[in-house]
Amino acid sequence: MSVPLQVVAHLQHRPEKYSGSPLASTRKLVWCALASLLFVEGQLITDWFDIAALRSNPALWARILEQTQVAFPCGIAITSAYFIFGRHELVNAARSMEAESRGWRAWVFLAGHFVCLALFVGVTAALFGGKPMGPNLAWAVFALWLACGSLSLGLLLLVALPARVWWSLSSRSACALALGIGVGGLAWMTGQSTALGLWHPLGTSTLECAYGLLSLLTGEVVYDPQHFIIGTQSFRVSVGIGCSGYEGIGLTWIFLSVYLWLFRKDLRFPHALLLLPLGTLVVWTTNLIRIVALILIGDKWSPELAIGAFHTRAGWVLFCAVALALIAAAGHSRFFQRSRELDRSSFSQKNPALVWVLPLVLVLGARLGTGPFTADGRGLAGLAMLMGASAIWHFRERYAATVRKPSWLAIGAGVVVFVVWFALAQPGPAREPGQNPLVDSLFNLSRFAGVALVVPIAEELAFRGYLARRLINADFQKVPMGGFTLVSFVATSFLFGLAHEEWLLGIFAGLVYGAVLYRRRNLADAIVAHAVTNALLFFAG
Repeated sequence: MSVPLQVVAHLQHRPEKYSGSPLASTRKLVWCALASLLFVEGQLITDWFDIAALRSNPALWARILEQTQVAFPCGIAITSAYFIFGRHELVNAARSMEAESRGWRAWVFLAGHFVCLALFVGVTAALFGGKPMGPNLAWAVFALWLACGSLSLGLLLLVALPARVWWSLSSRSACALALGIGVGGLAWMTGQSTALGLWHPLGTSTLECAYGLLSLLTGEVVYDPQHFIIGTQSFRVSVGIGCSGYEGIGLTWIFLSVYLWLFRKDLRFPHALLLLPLGTLVVWTTNLIRIVALILIGDKWSPELAIGAFHTRAGWVLFCAVALALIAAAGHSRFFQRSRELDRSSFSQKNPALVWVLPLVLVLGARLGTGPFTADGRGLAGLAMLMGASAIWHFRERYAATVRKPSWLAIGAGVVVFVVWFALAQPGPAREPGQNPLVDSLFNLSRFAGVALVVPIAEELAFRGYLARRLINADFQKVPMGGFTLVSFVATSFLFGLAHEEWLLGIFAGLVYGAVLYRRRNLADAIVAHAVTNALLFFAG
């Protein structure tokens, strides 16, 4: 994670800001050092412990721990997305500390970090050791593992900034952080699917260019295009989907597309659209250089380093760094920017639509990010709903004016939708009971809370609260809640239906929820009707 933080330090370097202060410059170096330390620690831990040792353990905690290997690339994507959307809040936080010296507190926190890290390594060794443990003891050790890891990371964050600054940041940049989680998770998943679709038709050209570049830098090159093998006599690699680099193209497309949309008022069009092909070309070239560098490192220096850290982790760092560098360059270029003046208003003030769509984006993004962790969705399934609920709670005051006491008609409308849906929908697969009744109960409780509470609120805020008004007026805040046009009503219901697997029934439900909203112009009626339908479907399923 060090490279994204270094790029952010570069983003912060503008003449009109605090960067001329020696203390501020020192803080940049400290942040880069801390980020590099975190990267090295994570690298060493992942090299010391083989996650394959857990594959024979059927316990839920082992399944979760086994899949933490996706946390590194997904975490880089989320962190990079946050720096795209929330870097100004981070800059302002650093400016507020310009005249402040951390003194001995930072050293205490750093020492505490190393102590917790040592405990974390010891507990990790116990979990990966393969020694038999009872279920209760195993869960206790797993909980200790989570606590030590979280505390170690938290203390390192306190070295960078005081707790009060982090608290202020969490409030001011909550919208940017939540959007970073949603967009970062989506970018990571898009990168995976893009690699599957693009690697084979484009892989040959990549290998041919790598062969030409290697021929200029070293002696005899081993090249087998039929099996995608390239290297030297002493070190060669089989370049497959996992290291293709085209997942970086998908990731960059998502980052740049969201950036172009959210900052469209600050960008010059059609000039800004050139960022998409430019990003694709830069990512492809970066991946080519990475493959060549990997082979040279394995041939001239250390095969273990090439196969380990450089092979599995350098790609995601480079891909996210490319996206951040492109956005940074666009922000400094008169060719892409209408104005180079820095808008220091909060992210949610500049993008009021996000207040309404963020809970749904966050739920979907967290689902994508946590979906690969467990095959049946257990363990981390509630995390997506918790993310959405946190965004709803954070912006609750923004919604208060549109929500009044719901009517009994809303409950009846929800029952009607349930009856039609239950009668016509295709039955889904039966849920298999787990081995632990307590875990099953907690999972079902979190699932019900998400289905019956979080999802109805998030979807109604996005579809009826924002989209229905946005289709009437580009400045949707000028449209009162429940403002009606036939186009808005039909289009919102249609798009709502397409968001569901049973899309025809989804369109019907969207029409009913919209009608309930328009009757009293009360968003709470649509939310209650939606929640009643989902709750009844949950128990009926």
